[in-house]
Amino acid sequence: MFAGYYAYCKEVDPLWAVIALVFVPIYAVGNLVVYLSQVFVVPGLLDLFHTPETAAVAEVILGLTLHTWIGSITGFVNGLAYAALGMPSIIFGVLLYQKAHAHRPGGVLLAASGVLSIIALLGTGLGSSMLMFMSPVSGFVFLVGISILGVRFLQSFHKETISLSLDAAGTAGE
Repeated sequence: MFAGYYAYCKEVDPLWAVIALVFVPIYAVGNLVVYLSQVFVVPGLLDLFHTPETAAVAEVILGLTLHTWIGSITGFVNGLAYAALGMPSIIFGVLLYQKAHAHRPGGVLLAASGVLSIIALLGTGLGSSMLMFMSPVSGFVFLVGISILGVRFLQSFHKETISLSLDAAGTAGE
């Protein structure tokens, strides 16, 4: 999706479009580390937690590795990954806003989602559960924004297809 936004927005500002795209792999690597640790590391720690001899140590390590626990390292990395994704969301949101009037509502929501992700990361650093709650809010705003953008892109694609079909029909009749 972001590669598509890059291809669409690079005419508006090629430098900012590239800068936005650079943050996407950072997000991907961060989230892969977090979510794969939940699949491959946490189950083994849970086994250790249920063994009386290792329960205390496993509990401490689980507290650092469960991304849903407040204060965990993986929770911070997860927030950092979403804040990294917030950067292309903000940049592409602004570029989409500038490119076409039809994309302004979705672009604003995409940019707002990025700002909320960064606020959520600050909340993690400050230990503020209210600010950390901006992460799921950001996700919701993101989904609404890309849904609106998706509908707008499909509408413009449909209009272009009809226009091309009409042009081809007119040419074929000559």
